[in-house]
Amino acid sequence: MSEAEKKDRQAKDKDKKPDVPAGESAAAGKEAQPSPSEAKDATSSGGEKGASGDAAPSQPPAAPRGKLVVADDILLMRNLLAKSLRKAGYEVREAGNGKEVLGAVAEQRPDLIIMDSMMPVMSGPECLRQLKASADTKDIPVIMCTAKSEKKDVIETAKAGAVDYIVKPFRIETVLERVAKQLGGGQDSTPA
Repeated sequence: MSEAEKKDRQAKDKDKKPDVPAGESAAAGKEAQPSPSEAKDATSSGGEKGASGDAAPSQPPAAPRGKLVVADDILLMRNLLAKSLRKAGYEVREAGNGKEVLGAVAEQRPDLIIMDSMMPVMSGPECLRQLKASADTKDIPVIMCTAKSEKKDVIETAKAGAVDYIVKPFRIETVLERVAKQLGGGQDSTPA
């Protein structure tokens, strides 16, 4: 085999190998897949087997800690918040602007709304005013989560009816603490 053929073969072999971070084997990068007989056993037995060989009782999924609407026109920010809140056990619906928040609230009443202030179509403060003006939605707590950090913005939002105000950038732990505090019946917290 010529030198050119060897390099060509090496390049083809390299393309076939999975991308695995340095220090890991290809097997470590994949989840173990059950063999066809193992998969059949798992589905035909009705669940996992305990130490005695009996089928372990399946447990119903845990109820969500609360129903939330997360509104931000920046998809990356909305996804970060939604993913973190879902991981913490909350049921989350997403919205890209205030008008979508009002639609989501009309479909299913949330326990809490986390909303950006500066959004297209309908801003957070305008949406907040509409929520607070309706007898059906005025008692839904709203946490504003925004880059606007001037004292006048915080005061304006509090007067409009927000229960809390978190300034971006924030730590996700701060958001989780504030959400838990609001849903746990705690007192309003101070702005972050």
